[in-house]
Amino acid sequence: MPAKPFTIKINSIMGGKSPHRFLPYQLAGNTNKFDASLGIDPDQPMTSFTDMGVLMPTSFVDFTSTLLNGAPMWLMSPPRGSELLYSYSTLGRLNSWNTSFGGEATVTTTGGTQGNAAQGGAYYNNYIYMAYGSSETRSVDIARWGPLDGTPALQESWWGSTIAQTPLDDPDFPTVEGITLPNHPMHVHNDGRLYIGDFDSSTSTAATRGRGLIHYIQTEFATDEGAADNGSQYNALDLPFNQMPVDIESYGPDLVTLTIPNPNGATFGSGNAMLHFWDTGSPSPYRHVNLQDPAASALLFHNGLLYIWSGSYTQGHRLSVYRGGQTVEQLDYLPYAELPPAGAVAAKGNRIYWGSRTTYPTNGSCVYAYNHKNANIPGTHNIINSDGGGSALVTSLLRVRQDAFNNTDLAVGWSDTSNFGIDRRSAGATNTAVFRSMNYQMGAPFRITKIIIPFGEAITSNQTLTVRLYESIDSDVVDPGGTTGVALQTINNTNFSSSERRVELDADFRGLNDFQMQLKWSGTNEMPVLLPIIIHGEFTKEKTA
Repeated sequence: MPAKPFTIKINSIMGGKSPHRFLPYQLAGNTNKFDASLGIDPDQPMTSFTDMGVLMPTSFVDFTSTLLNGAPMWLMSPPRGSELLYSYSTLGRLNSWNTSFGGEATVTTTGGTQGNAAQGGAYYNNYIYMAYGSSETRSVDIARWGPLDGTPALQESWWGSTIAQTPLDDPDFPTVEGITLPNHPMHVHNDGRLYIGDFDSSTSTAATRGRGLIHYIQTEFATDEGAADNGSQYNALDLPFNQMPVDIESYGPDLVTLTIPNPNGATFGSGNAMLHFWDTGSPSPYRHVNLQDPAASALLFHNGLLYIWSGSYTQGHRLSVYRGGQTVEQLDYLPYAELPPAGAVAAKGNRIYWGSRTTYPTNGSCVYAYNHKNANIPGTHNIINSDGGGSALVTSLLRVRQDAFNNTDLAVGWSDTSNFGIDRRSAGATNTAVFRSMNYQMGAPFRITKIIIPFGEAITSNQTLTVRLYESIDSDVVDPGGTTGVALQTINNTNFSSSERRVELDADFRGLNDFQMQLKWSGTNEMPVLLPIIIHGEFTKEKTA
């Protein structure tokens, strides 16, 4: 009896990563999902505004020099002053870059020349505000740099000395990949105030000890915009006992605070993270919402929706959206990726971005995106593999300027606690990109005979694509988890020297139950892969069960 042939087509990836790995092969052409990716952005066009939806590797390169000495936790692009970008990093150093991402300079350092632990940062009303801690006193003060439209200077201890407010506390916060989450989140609300999170872990004030607190800064014009204090207030709001603020966000005219239970030195606190909704005028929040996880790190309000990142501080997180009342809906779950710090979330159009570090499909210091800029197709893609080398956590994101409308115009800060950088898009950079298809369930022993891959441009120099096939438990190659697999002929301009735009790879991959295909890009020229990818094979014996 002749072998029974089969054909599998990968027609679309727009639906993003799948919540499950396995898929019956007969359904392959009907799904727009895949198993996993790293540094592949179907929203990134090859040459025009309309040719999106392909497997497009992205390239980002570190533009910093030697002056960045800590994890860049807060990236800012103020509307005042001549600099394009500022970074406030964990050791208290404020750096700047010009509109060409050059001219790196150390603007100032909070806490003296050696710096102190930076715990919060934000631009507000012509000044950059920076919360910094003192390891000796276990307290936090707020400095500011400005006025940015004049002759800026550092005003050290502006909060504690200049306007004589109570010092902030310096509680211990959880870490993600060795990066301590900041304990004083800042947010500029639409009421014209800069709000600051705090947690009283050390005072003897009975009403506030053990509570989360919200303060605010409010300034007005006096010789310069924002120069004079205008009623800034310590402890404008008490939060429930044992709840520590990790992020603050607007929710229409209201303010919402994300808090975590005080871990008291443990990995997790007792209880769950919470949302607290406040109208900014009442003495207490009007609503408290429990989340399903003890760990949480970031909020983002965009297009009328409140997005929430929660999960584990050791590995794994979920993206959720608040639906009103007590309802929080999960949008996606990533068991192999780290939570983003509060400064590592951003949005553009319909798309939500967040920084992370992943271990699957391989180690990557990366950026995820949910949805697409020009299409309402829900789904999560890993769109950027940063220059962080795979061991770093992406600590900050910023839409740094108006680029071509269809490009990914992000600045990406990262750190592995000893190395630091900020990336920007560069078509000539070298970043590994990986795509893994669904794991196709075959139901009988089989053999893959040919794979056909179309390209968006002719194969040229400095482009390499490696194709591998895996089985979850393979008769020829025992490969649980897909770490080795079987490599087919490498696609480059040595093996394919005729400027091919379509490659047919012969294969002789034999499996018992299932298989998965991996594509891995390297080289300094981006190499877009078109769809469909076509996989031909045959069953080697009839199904017996």
